[in-house]
Amino acid sequence: MDILDLCGSWELHWEGCASPLPCTVPGSAASTLLAHGLMPDPYWRDNETKVQQLLDRDYTFSRTFYLSAEALRHTHGELCFRGLD
Repeated sequence: MDILDLCGSWELHWEGCASPLPCTVPGSAASTLLAHGLMPDPYWRDNETKVQQLLDRDYTFSRTFYLSAEALRHTHGELCFRGLD
């Protein structure tokens, strides 16, 4: 059985974004927006109400990965994610 670790470099997308943001998984949309300066710190003063609209969006994380020739010879595969929110 091949095990492929998908932690690391991903991209964050949302409706209307001009280009996806590079991000790291494990991580979150909020941590990515903070890292790119697109969201103020939600724990500072009354910023929690200011960021609510940003956090109500639907976000998509994507990543391209490649399988070995051996893995592609199998008729079935299993992609298992643990800890998704």
